[in-house]
Amino acid sequence: MQGEPSAKDDGLLRRAMEVCATEPIHLLESIQPHGALLAIDEEGRVVRVSANAVALLGVAPDSLLGRLATDIQLALPDARPAPAEDVISHDPRPFRINGRDFRALSHRAGNLEIVELEPSPPVADAPELPVRAALKALGETEDLDGLLERVAVVMRQLTGFDRVMVYRFDAEWNGEVVAESVASGVESFLGLRYPESDIPAQARALYARSWLRVIEDAGYAPVPLLPEVEPGSRRALDLGGATLRSVSPVHLQYLRNMGVAASASISLLDRGRLWGLVACHHRRPRRLSFASRVSMELVGQMASMRLGLARDRSRLALREAAEPRVLAILDRVAEGMDPLEALAGDTPSLLGLVEATGAVVAYDGRVRALGRTPPLETLGPVFDVLRARFEAGETQVALRSLGAVIDGWDDDGAAGLLAIALTGSGDDWVVWLRPFVEEEVRWGGAPDKRIDPESGALSPRNSFAEWRQRMRGHATPFSEGERQLVERFRRLLVDHLLRQSRQLARTTRDLAQRNVEVDSFAYVVSHDLREPLRGISTYASFLLEDLDGAAPEVRENVERIHALTTRMDRQLRGLLAFSRAGRGPLQRTPVDLGELAREVCLLHEASAAEAGLRLVVEDLPEVECDPVAVQEIFANLVSNALKYAASGSRVTIGYLPAGTPAPRAPTLHPETPAIYVADDGPGLEERHLEPIFEVFTRLRTGPDGTGCGLPIARAFAERHGGSLWVDSAPGAGATFYFTLGRADAA
Repeated sequence: MQGEPSAKDDGLLRRAMEVCATEPIHLLESIQPHGALLAIDEEGRVVRVSANAVALLGVAPDSLLGRLATDIQLALPDARPAPAEDVISHDPRPFRINGRDFRALSHRAGNLEIVELEPSPPVADAPELPVRAALKALGETEDLDGLLERVAVVMRQLTGFDRVMVYRFDAEWNGEVVAESVASGVESFLGLRYPESDIPAQARALYARSWLRVIEDAGYAPVPLLPEVEPGSRRALDLGGATLRSVSPVHLQYLRNMGVAASASISLLDRGRLWGLVACHHRRPRRLSFASRVSMELVGQMASMRLGLARDRSRLALREAAEPRVLAILDRVAEGMDPLEALAGDTPSLLGLVEATGAVVAYDGRVRALGRTPPLETLGPVFDVLRARFEAGETQVALRSLGAVIDGWDDDGAAGLLAIALTGSGDDWVVWLRPFVEEEVRWGGAPDKRIDPESGALSPRNSFAEWRQRMRGHATPFSEGERQLVERFRRLLVDHLLRQSRQLARTTRDLAQRNVEVDSFAYVVSHDLREPLRGISTYASFLLEDLDGAAPEVRENVERIHALTTRMDRQLRGLLAFSRAGRGPLQRTPVDLGELAREVCLLHEASAAEAGLRLVVEDLPEVECDPVAVQEIFANLVSNALKYAASGSRVTIGYLPAGTPAPRAPTLHPETPAIYVADDGPGLEERHLEPIFEVFTRLRTGPDGTGCGLPIARAFAERHGGSLWVDSAPGAGATFYFTLGRADAA
């Protein structure tokens, strides 16, 4: 058994893989030996020539360099000017040199014309292959799997290769053999996967640029170009469009290790983007005629076109199935429903839009969950990742493994996600979650690389026998169709939200005017109505003094008048306070919350002693806030607790540090502490947890309280950019939490 690799070995491997991944394979300055190559400048002079000109053409390289092409009697194709980035292929032109028949292929590379010369076959290179039947067979196939299987069969019939595989790339550019046709006695690779490093990025770029690449003999010795240039020089010839281009020595060794003597690769493109390859292998060197290569290109182009159509049909079917659900959710938003509630509704649910076991909606500082999700208070790191991606320009994020980007993340129910941003803040998202799947991956050999001990260069693996790996911590990836579906949903939803936002802005302006009117009304109520109420109360007091001998029912009625006027006066004062709680600028300043809370408790000390209660203020942080507003929050919460706490117990004021999960928190506050006021009173039923924050709502009758204290406290918390909520259950007391938001976000 081999030992673990050393840190030195790891470093060498990493550097070697970096070299391999950046190798300029289109500038290797060599070709395969079955043809010759000339590079001709704009003046028609030969500036580069392959070193095998003597062996293949019977002409010494030195006698060609610097000469006009017309002087050496080469019947060149028409070389019309073309943009430097274009590769324009021409039909081959036949000609003879020193009694040998050749064919010339020409294309542009920058300001040069590249001419490739290949010996003609001894018989006419006629397109005798059943290309028309092959194209017809592909055109009759509708579904994607059937198409890929037929591509493999057709390509082997056309070319005679021992093995033809259809190789599909995944989102990380790992490959998988998804269809195959093999000759008798040839090992099957169907279902095997291959790591991204087997076909690095620069090789994939060339596949997207050129339809076909052929290696007639994997054991060939590369033929250099003359004159030689320095490695990496800007004068190196771009052979990315050349059929004779030599390939990386690592790839040739890779083929030899696999037992492949000849190969051909045909690109499969979906709207210009590389989707996969048709890879052809043969156990012996194999010459392909020009007609065969044209047939292979035609099949590749037809397969790519049919591939795009099949994928379009699949995406359209997914979209049509989801359309009623999408429209129903958008209708809820269009009808003016709160966006968070519209998205988090369950008739229909977001969960049916794509395959997911859970969903989370974050909007306007609030969070809702659907289905199976982690506890909301643990999602802070997830939203940190999404926020960072948004700042990098992404409005859609798909992750197969959250554990790969969040240290310590191990929630099996949320291994992967698909998320769309709803607004320009980076904080508002719809997130679909998928659980982890335990997957057994069949690799074509152990997906590793080795260092050659002599050269220090990267060496491909020697074995391609099936190697199984059990994968954990990953979710099934979201398909491209699902990603396109939610992107369309995102665009429609953002449009609806913008329209709703414009309507809300108009409503806000109207409400601002109404608030001015309400302010005036509140002043009239507090001044004009309270004055006669005080008069009624005073006269009721006088009557009570004069009714010592009156009938009991008379005295009782006068006492009722006095009590009602007193209660009405308290309610008018509460209404005035509430009307002012939500308006007016805050005056933020550094405040010691502990000192502020102790001042409030001092005012309530007598009431607490009378009820047999203790007021306890634990250590509280210093925050930037409006001290008058926060004092009002404390006063209302303490007053409320004193009404319900059990005699002999205590009311506690404390806090949870920033980032600590708070029970029933309506939103995430990773950067602000949650202050609480807790009592051990009778507690609240679930159905009462929100109604108690409505104006004039009281859960018990009595002379004390107006039903405005808690709404006023919540209004002041929200004015700070925070929240106020309660965690309670029958018999378990009540804990009121509030946050104040960040000063820089106010």
